[in-house]
Amino acid sequence: MLGHMPKAIAQADGRPNTARSDGVGTTRDRLVTAMGVALARSGWNGVTTRQVATLAGVNQALVHYHFSSMDALRREATVELLAQEVSGPTLALLGAPTVREGLRACLAALGELDPRSDTSLVLFEAMLASARDPELRTMLHRALVSFRDLVAERIRHDGGSDPAGSAIAITAALDGVLLHRLVDREVDPSHLADALVAALQLPDGDRAPARSKP
Repeated sequence: MLGHMPKAIAQADGRPNTARSDGVGTTRDRLVTAMGVALARSGWNGVTTRQVATLAGVNQALVHYHFSSMDALRREATVELLAQEVSGPTLALLGAPTVREGLRACLAALGELDPRSDTSLVLFEAMLASARDPELRTMLHRALVSFRDLVAERIRHDGGSDPAGSAIAITAALDGVLLHRLVDREVDPSHLADALVAALQLPDGDRAPARSKP
């Protein structure tokens, strides 16, 4: 899940990374990273300005110089963490020769994620917080729609009959796997790919038409 797609999704779509490399950008990036660490340590509502500044190694005043509020910094840190977390599964899904193979690779990458890691727990908290934070909800919604659009386009290229509906179902299934693994580590996502292909009537890997070259 924002005025742009998460970096991992943007890279999968062939868009360049436009992160700033000047001093201002570096300080801002350090604050975003520090907020991610602070959220993991203290929880969504337990982070303080002093804590973020200390972790970033900057003066406390710089927090409010770069961000209008702690909520704004929390939102940007959430999007950054989301981009990092979905990078492997996203690139695996979109980079494989067929949808079936992409799902298999994506689910394998998903299985490597620890649903109880600091990053995962922060993202779970962010999803709950978005119910009361319209701006955060909008940012996560844009990221989600961007991902679904890329999946739908991939399915369309491979001859799927309902790309938009299939993309929603696949995205929901991937989210569901993470939620299930939060309470049941025995859930093995590697068995889900063939079931999704069959249930959604996605193109079979052996018959999928070749994708046109850009």
